[in-house]
Amino acid sequence: MKTGAIIPARMESTRLPGKVLMEVLPGKPLLAALIERAQRARLLTDLVVATTDRAADDAICTLCDHLSVPSVRGTSQDVLGRVLRAAREHCIDIIVLLTGDNALIDPDLIDDMVRFYREGNYDYVSSTHMSHSRNWDVQRTFPR
Repeated sequence: MKTGAIIPARMESTRLPGKVLMEVLPGKPLLAALIERAQRARLLTDLVVATTDRAADDAICTLCDHLSVPSVRGTSQDVLGRVLRAAREHCIDIIVLLTGDNALIDPDLIDDMVRFYREGNYDYVSSTHMSHSRNWDVQRTFPR
């Protein structure tokens, strides 16, 4: 089974427009930093960015092309539709959904969540309460 991270990302954020392409390190946009960290997860077979078909998001596709990461486009009104389209087009069986503005994702946390999902009989797993794992403090919660 293919396990792929899908990253919904768009330029037209209401709180901070353009944040996914803002530089977090010299010459490195937020989305590029996120992609690099996610690529360190050992249990992911794929990584796809799901963006909108709006002209403002052409820059996201350009960055993805530069990083040799596939991108999928769809309507700005249907985030889930874009995620599912990315999964279908890339034959991803297990979807790891990462938010496009979280450059601090831990590759080990991704692997731990994928491992937990694979070992259990689950439809959905979330990182909000990690009582299943000895690797993370039981009381600690993580961002989505």
